[in-house]
Amino acid sequence: MRWWETESSLSCASLISHPAQSSKTRYLVRRLRAALPELRIEVGRWGPPALADESSQILLDAGANHVASLLIESRNYLSDLLEMPRVPVPE
Repeated sequence: MRWWETESSLSCASLISHPAQSSKTRYLVRRLRAALPELRIEVGRWGPPALADESSQILLDAGANHVASLLIESRNYLSDLLEMPRVPVPE
C-alpha cells in the first residue's frame, strides 16, 4: 500500500534550505494538493536565513497550509493539529 492510498490527513515535508530544492518543493506541494485536496501540507524549510531563496508565500500559493523556517515552528503547528501535549522548551 502506498502512503497516498491510506487515510492520512497530514503530510510534512522537511528540507534543508538549498536553492536547487525550492522548485522541487513547489512541484511536490502542487502535486500533493492536486492529488489530495483535503490533505494538510506542512513544509519545514529549516536552515540559515541566508540560504532561503524565496519567500514562504510561494509555497503557500502552491498549496501548502503552513511553512516554517524553524523546527520549533513546525513542532508547534503539528502539535496543535494533533492535539498532543507540549513539552516545555528550556531557554
